[in-house]
Amino acid sequence: MAESIFDRDLNLSNFRIKNLGTAVDPNDAVSKRDLDLQKSRIFDNAESFTLTSGTLSVTLSNPTDVYSCLVFHDGLAQGPSTEDSQGNQTIRDYQILTYSTYSEINYTNPVPSGTNILVLYNTVVNQ
Repeated sequence: MAESIFDRDLNLSNFRIKNLGTAVDPNDAVSKRDLDLQKSRIFDNAESFTLTSGTLSVTLSNPTDVYSCLVFHDGLAQGPSTEDSQGNQTIRDYQILTYSTYSEINYTNPVPSGTNILVLYNTVVNQ
């Protein structure tokens, strides 16, 4: 089978890629099945929420930080607010407040009702 090379983005108009082979090379795509099998090796925790009303925060069961956490809304990755070594803050979609036994994700803007939130994260000790 010949290999196709694209010189621009490929828009599948919400169609799925089916029957994806097993990834071999570093730039290969992976199937949901293969990702699900490896998920437990990547993150300690996975929590999901479906919002029934717009909200500005979500509470996680364990402590984490922006360096150990990925947040998705309806499958789209969200960007954390960060602070550089000089104390300059870059405001993005959310910030994480870490406490001794849990964390809070505080959003910059209210999250619309019906949004599916998936949070993949590792537990970290509050410093």
